[in-house]
Amino acid sequence: MTKSSQPPIDSDALRANLLETAVSEVTIDPSFALLSDIVKEYKGIHANIEQLLYEIHHPFRNWELILPRLRAFVLKNFNHYHQHRDGPEAFGRFCDIFISAIDSPLKHPSDEKKSAMEALLAYIERLVSRLEHDDPAKYESALAACFSRLLTLDDNVTMYMVQSRHCMKKICALLLKMSRRARSTNKIGYDLKPAAKLLKKILFLNYGYWLGEEDPLPWFSEQCGEMCRGWEAGRLFNRISHQSLKEHSDSLKRIEIQADSNGEQPLTLLLELPSHLDIVRLYREVPEKLVQASRQDDTGVRFAENRRLLFLFRIMDTSGLFLIHEVT
Repeated sequence: MTKSSQPPIDSDALRANLLETAVSEVTIDPSFALLSDIVKEYKGIHANIEQLLYEIHHPFRNWELILPRLRAFVLKNFNHYHQHRDGPEAFGRFCDIFISAIDSPLKHPSDEKKSAMEALLAYIERLVSRLEHDDPAKYESALAACFSRLLTLDDNVTMYMVQSRHCMKKICALLLKMSRRARSTNKIGYDLKPAAKLLKKILFLNYGYWLGEEDPLPWFSEQCGEMCRGWEAGRLFNRISHQSLKEHSDSLKRIEIQADSNGEQPLTLLLELPSHLDIVRLYREVPEKLVQASRQDDTGVRFAENRRLLFLFRIMDTSGLFLIHEVT
């Protein structure tokens, strides 16, 4: 399908594209026509997706402007596509768009790839949450295809998924719950292998990142100096220590995902391991625990606030803790 380079539509993203360059026509992949057809009875929604598809297929597309609109569109109009008989195919097409943005060269790679990954995970989380009340088998193949594509992404790009506020661990937990419920009603359980493989890669990269950061206890003891003389704080750092992370990493390596299984057992084991968000929460708890521990120790009461502030600065200096930088 082709369109002229100046359609009569009102779009900031399109205007930005046309200011940079102009082309005689834009060819839209016919496989994406389904996204328009499903909502053709809704004039406003139909016009919106037509605009988005035009901009997405424009050779000089501006992802920085397109992605916020695309995310808002898929979440706001989720029900129109989800309830349609071709909902799984539409889900796959939207995933293709987000992954194209994630895996393509961009003007501002870190910001735009992160934005695309956040949008995709929010979309997947919305779908999986709804599947608890629907027929989960309907979307099994579409989800498996999406997870398999995400598994092939470069490790540097996958880190945006590792550190996302939309946790893949939560998505996998919902899928596991659905699979168990299906088996309890004498139905075939979900094939959880694609989700398990993706979660294993995410956890592997997660522990690799934290082991690359300085071990918090030796750092704290060195920085604390005289404030920590004669005071033991090791127990407060046990769960975020390198020793603990290495133990989780070793456990992860022992989890095998067999081709002849549905992946339920390994996914269950994977869900017992801490995700990036779990570790972020542990870091967030440390400053107040430092104060509480100091108040219980006669030698440390005077330095309680100093110790707390010291660790707050550590949080602000750790890029992987960006989710709690504002509250810190």
